[in-house]
Amino acid sequence: YEDEDGNSGELYTTPIGEIDLLYQHPETKEFVVVELKRTQDTSDKVVGQIARYIGWVNSELAGGTQVHGLIVTQTASQRLKYAVQALADCDLATYKLDFEFETIE
Repeated sequence: YEDEDGNSGELYTTPIGEIDLLYQHPETKEFVVVELKRTQDTSDKVVGQIARYIGWVNSELAGGTQVHGLIVTQTASQRLKYAVQALADCDLATYKLDFEFETIE
């Protein structure tokens, strides 16, 4: 996403906080709000955070198009899973990091 002022959807600043990633589909114009969490023990408070961002995008940018949410975290507790299930249009994904180091001679 890029707004009319040229602001990128990466760390998109809004009056209610900073959205980690904001995407807009080029054809359907649907928005995706992505919240990235680095810690292993992601609190279910992130659900309130992404709900706030989805609500703001829906109200201020979407103009009637669909707004989706995606929370990306290392691990997902059962509490977080239940909280995300309560949001109609939000998904939860986990990621794994795998580093391989090589000695430089």
